[in-house]
Order: sequence, then structure tokens, then C-alpha cells
Amino acid sequence: YPYTDGYTCQQQAGWGQCGQLWMQPPVCMHSCGRCGTGTNPTTAPVALPPASPTVPSQCSTNSTNQLLQHNGRPIFLSGVNVAWGPVAPFGQDINFLDPLCSSTTCVNNRAYFTTMFSTIAANGGNSLRFWLHPDGSSLPVVGGDYTARIIDVPTAAQLAGLRFVLQLGETYKVLVNFCLWSFDMVNDQGYGIQYGRWNKVLTNSIVRNSYLSNWLRPMVAAAIPFVSSSLLSWEVFNEPEGMTTKWGWTGCASGTSDCAKVDIVDIQRLANLVASNVHTVDSRMKVTVGSWSYQALSYVNGATNIWSDGSLQAAGGLANGVLDYYQVHFYNGFGNNWSPLQHPVAFWQALDKPHVIGELPNDPTPYSTNSYQSGSYFYEKLLQNCYGGSWGWVYCAECGGSSSFDKLPFLKNMLFIQSKYPALVTVSSGPSPPPSSAPSLGPVAPHPTFTSTRSPSVAPAKSTIVPSAGLCSDNYPYTDGY
Repeated sequence: YPYTDGYTCQQQAGWGQCGQLWMQPPVCMHSCGRCGTGTNPTTAPVALPPASPTVPSQCSTNSTNQLLQHNGRPIFLSGVNVAWGPVAPFGQDINFLDPLCSSTTCVNNRAYFTTMFSTIAANGGNSLRFWLHPDGSSLPVVGGDYTARIIDVPTAAQLAGLRFVLQLGETYKVLVNFCLWSFDMVNDQGYGIQYGRWNKVLTNSIVRNSYLSNWLRPMVAAAIPFVSSSLLSWEVFNEPEGMTTKWGWTGCASGTSDCAKVDIVDIQRLANLVASNVHTVDSRMKVTVGSWSYQALSYVNGATNIWSDGSLQAAGGLANGVLDYYQVHFYNGFGNNWSPLQHPVAFWQALDKPHVIGELPNDPTPYSTNSYQSGSYFYEKLLQNCYGGSWGWVYCAECGGSSSFDKLPFLKNMLFIQSKYPALVTVSSGPSPPPSSAPSLGPVAPHPTFTSTRSPSVAPAKSTIVPSAGLCSDNYPYTDGY
């Protein structure tokens, strides 16, 4: 057994995992009953519900664009926000999930995430939203120089942490949306120079390109083996409108330019460039943005969709730098005019992509926190209104510091959706089509040359090797050190 997740071949086989891509020969030959055949056998795939989920009749004219596709199957995203856990510092969970790390923080953080994935799966959930470096504090910089802010390659711990999260997703059949930045990237609260003072990523091409080529692309490449199993998407920002001069609510305690608010075109440009980089590394990967409100993603009530293909292409200049699905947030204070529970998706007049509600409270008007006790489920209402999924805010009550973040209503909603619409929420694990072109870690556009302190140790894709006759051991032939 080559992986460092603490499990064994016997356990994975007992859990029915032998059909997964990462368990294919020559991995775990004996435990999966493949010995002595002289062929490249596979076990029967896990039985799935019917391949044609029932889409609500009122959504039939828009059924193509209502739901996302995962491995060729439509799926309704029924899940919850993780955002950050209660163990590691805010926005730094990715640094404390390495299976080789034995510190108390790492051990407790891995345990927390494992329990979280299992809890979501046990309650019928199929997806979650996890923040990687919302305020930039977990990003390495060349020479530790936060004045220049040239971003370095991922640390070994970050690559291992990414893999750990995606392996949990494989085990529990929970898809992961990785949120990269938040409005916190220019939200200086006085904690130090590395926290919330990353304006240059948005406004300085040298710093921005160091992020794209040094950090982002190796991390994206490390996730390639999980495209057909647990990787859902990459989210450029959480509520980036909050750091714009038009809508912004961020702070700048230091009063310096590196936490100054930016123009809308600055966030559109980074979205275009991140999406292009992701799609160039692997065209199968999805990209989204967690928009604050339909006030920035619709054509009603005087609003404009600032995340349309044309808007992003005009800002960044790259044709493949567009979103694969829209993600919008809603809280009761926004009012009914902007509520996905009060309006079907067609109301927003932006029907070129699926819409996922990326955040909403556990008591969205007109539902109460215990509405499920009377058989009323707001996740079902979103499905009936033709949205592609919902992630409630938030799983971690300890992180919010308030009992109002009780996760029980979300768990009850997920369990109900699974019981009533099983074909719409079942995660299919590969195989998926190969990338349209070989993944490349080269730059999308000319980048300046940076002096890095490390070399990116990107985990290789898991490959299938045909065993010879009589191969009867749990052999691991790769040279990646695992």
C-alpha cells in the first residue's frame, strides 16, 4: 500500500475501493483478488443510480445548463462550507495536513478533517468548499521578502496537504472545491505584513505572474490524478467584490498601498488569468468565483454580470480564462430581491452556465433553522428553482464563534436530498477522458524569471501498469518516494 493516509490494502478492499483509479494494478493486487491472472483485471464498478437523473419539470428547458457534470454524469452539489478548521491558524490549514507531520497541530488537524469528511458523507453530502490561502498568510515568498512579495513554489507540506484532502474526498466520495483567495487578501487587520496585504497580486504583473507560475500551476498539476474522483473545481476568490472601490468593505490598518482597494477590472483580470492557467494545465478542470451577491452577477434590478465570459476576456485577454459555473452567495440581509429561494435561476438572465449557491445561512428567509422538522427543506427549493447546488455556511461552529452557525440544518437538508434524489447527488469516480492536450507547467504568457528557493515537488499522476503472470504482492513500482 503506497499511500501515507494510515490505511491498508485490506481496509480499502473491504470498503469496496478496488475499482478506484488509484487502486488499479499493480497497487494492492493480493487484497483486491487479482493474483495469478496474468492480465490487467479490474473489479466491478460500484453500482450507481440510473444515469438519467430526474430534473424538475420546470427546469427541463434549461436542464443542460442547470447541473454540473462530473465524469459525464449530471450532479446536484449538496454540501457545506468548510472554509477553515478550528485547529490551525486562519487560512493555514493547508500547511498542517501533511501525513508526515507529527506535530500536535498536524495530528489534530488531520483528525478534524477526517471526521468532517466522514460526517458530511454519512449525512448524504457530496461536496464541500475549502479555503486554501484566503488572506495570503500561508503563501511562501522568495527570500522571505514581503516588500517585493515574489511568491515562491508550494512547500512540500502544502502539496502533501492538498493530496491528503483529495484522498479523503476519494475515500468518502465527497467532491472538493478549493477556494484560493478571499477579499481578505486586501483586508489588513493589523496582524502583520503577510496578512491581508496582497494588493500587488491584483495590480502588479511581476508579483501576479510569480503567483501564477510559481505557486498556482504546480498545485493545480498536483491535483491532476484526482480530476476523475474528488476534485470538483478551483475557486479564484471568495466575495472579491468586497475589496473593490465600488462595493468594498475591507480594512487597511497599515494605511499602505498593499492593502488598498482595487477596481473591478483588477479582480476580473486575475480571474481570467487564474482560469486560463488552470485550463491550460488540464482542460478538464473547472473554475469558478464565489460572487458576493446577484447584485454582481445578473441583469436585473439594474445589475450587471461582471463575471461573464466577455467581461473576463476583456480584462485579462485570454480566451480560455472563463468560468465553468457561476457561484453566488445569499444572506437574509440582502433582501428578497436577491434571493435564489424567491426566484428561479432564469430570473437572473445569465443562463450560459450552471448556478451554485456557494453560501447561505441555516435559516434563509422564509425558512427557520428547524424547518426540516416540518418537512420543509431549502436545498430542495433551490433544486426546484433550477440551481445546480448549495453549500451552507458553515460546518465549523467553533470557527465562527457563534452557536448560530449550527450545522444540523445543513446536514438534515443533505440527508433529505440524498434520500429523495439519489441519482442527482451520487459521485461517480472515473474513469474520465484524458486531457485534450498533455499538461504543461510552462507559462501561458511570457513571465519574468524568478529566483526560487525550492523546486516544486509535484506529485506524479498515478499510472496503470500491466502486471506479469503470477504477480501476487502489493507492489509499488513508482519512483516518487511514497
